[in-house]
Amino acid sequence: MRYIPFLLLGLFLALISCNADFYPGQIGRTLGPGIQKFKITIGQDTIIRCKGGMVLRFCPNTFICTEKQFELQVQEVRDRGEAFLLGISTVASNGRLLETEGMIYLRGIAANGAPVSINTACPISLEVPMKGRRAGTQWFYGNDSGQRVVWEQIPGGLSNGAEVLKLETGQYYFNKLCTTCHCPSLSTNLTGPALGNITKYRDQAWLRQFTRNSQAFIETGDSVAVCAWNKWKPSIMSPFPELSDDTIDAIYQFIEEESSRLGVTLDSSHYSCDQQSRYQHTTDSIPTIMDGRFKTNPYFAKIYKLGWHNCDLFYNDSTARPAVVKITIANPELYDEILVGLMFDELNSNITLEPFEYGQFETFKDLSIILPWRPAHIVAIGIKGKRWFKYEMAFTVGAENVFNAELRQVTNKEIQSFIKTNSFKQPQVEIASQPCGIEIPGAN
Repeated sequence: MRYIPFLLLGLFLALISCNADFYPGQIGRTLGPGIQKFKITIGQDTIIRCKGGMVLRFCPNTFICTEKQFELQVQEVRDRGEAFLLGISTVASNGRLLETEGMIYLRGIAANGAPVSINTACPISLEVPMKGRRAGTQWFYGNDSGQRVVWEQIPGGLSNGAEVLKLETGQYYFNKLCTTCHCPSLSTNLTGPALGNITKYRDQAWLRQFTRNSQAFIETGDSVAVCAWNKWKPSIMSPFPELSDDTIDAIYQFIEEESSRLGVTLDSSHYSCDQQSRYQHTTDSIPTIMDGRFKTNPYFAKIYKLGWHNCDLFYNDSTARPAVVKITIANPELYDEILVGLMFDELNSNITLEPFEYGQFETFKDLSIILPWRPAHIVAIGIKGKRWFKYEMAFTVGAENVFNAELRQVTNKEIQSFIKTNSFKQPQVEIASQPCGIEIPGAN
């Protein structure tokens, strides 16, 4: 008889996941991001600014419904912790791990039960605000596989594809041509200066000339170029006469986006020279920081159908291998619901473990998951009535990771603190994509 509650729980989870409208369990409904509800009138231009910062734009003919008005339900997910609480993993249908930049769920409900759909001739425009966009980011749609939300890549899902392509071009050439002398962290001096926030203190024409042939530009007598040479000589920047203006612009757009994403704090003192006013931007031409606060650089998408949408990039790591994670929870019949997941310490990625046998949770048996062998936490939350229970263990992912756990009771305050400050905190800011070596003192 002791197996019955757990089997019923498993059946319940299976039933709700088979529904086209994915529905979280009691833990997700209590602790996860809430559903926002908006009254939509068909035939009107509408802009919705959601609580988490996402923006939805509709034209008069975006929605198709026999009713004039309907309720639009929206759920925003901004990090791995919120995804975990809803029972959603950041794993693509091919088993590769994703790093989420944000998810959104959309559902239309008409009063008479009439279906609501999107007119593909006038789709929803979505903006997901971020400090800085990341090259390689793509959009995924959440298909229901019967037990989970499975993320399927949407070809051409980004409406600003040209901007993303430019960003990726800049990243490619920065890594190929610049990182020998300039640290990828954008904050550390090497044989050349740190380049973080440079687009706020050098204009586009100056950057093109200096990058293409710094020595020739210095010989023209440009005061800022001469000042930079006096600071860093005898180090000479290699000339790149083959680079087009578009390619140079792309490199500095990537530097601008990375400066924002990595939270680089270099200011005008790092770039100071005589006659500073000759090359400083006006505030109108500074796209990243305004009034001391980060201005968002949104991801854009066109949404053609309701459901789950996810802004992600595939995580690439040379340590990534197929891996299995298993945990056995003692006395599962003591709880109304148990939620178990894996969260990586340095990535905005998570995997919800699924119930199989009595008290046993495991990564997907029907999908081989490729995981980086890096530091992570396994987390379990249980609920019984109004009482909370939890378990947490730090470990480094290997080929097979097996745990036995006993949940301990915690107060409501402790569970909230646990979510805010422990394994649910945002991953630490990535410092650099590769080591920078020893910092070379420069005139800052």
